[in-house]
Amino acid sequence: MFIGNLSTFNEEKRSLPKGYEKWIQYLAELDTDSLKLGKYDLDEDNYMIVVEVDTDAPNIRQLEAHHKFADIQFVIEGREKIGYQSITQMGNLLEKESNVANDIYFYDSKFEDTVITMTKGTYAILLPSDAHRTLCNWSNKSERVKKIIVKIKL
Repeated sequence: MFIGNLSTFNEEKRSLPKGYEKWIQYLAELDTDSLKLGKYDLDEDNYMIVVEVDTDAPNIRQLEAHHKFADIQFVIEGREKIGYQSITQMGNLLEKESNVANDIYFYDSKFEDTVITMTKGTYAILLPSDAHRTLCNWSNKSERVKKIIVKIKL
């Protein structure tokens, strides 16, 4: 997992895993003000999804991971918390809730999440070894967040 913010991207980019700098640069140059909600193909293998949704309590959000894609979670407006757990703490696969065709696997971990705070301009690169619980509340109430999820095929 790698976390950064566009405001400090020039200093951070040398630390990013190979191949990810171009995707963060793409997000930095994107006109997010005119961006409509939905799915956008970036090339034949990679795409992004623009969503605007409400956060929930962490106990309502499920821990997920992917096998074929890495995620770049990027906040355009609002804020959220993302719970993180390593592959060794994911717990048991919840086969009924998982969707192999969409490369989303849910887990029932009993460990406490490491919490990532996501505000405007923050990005998190999540690899298959990084289980994550997105769209969690900052406090006891739901908040609206607009974000981009870039899906990078591995």
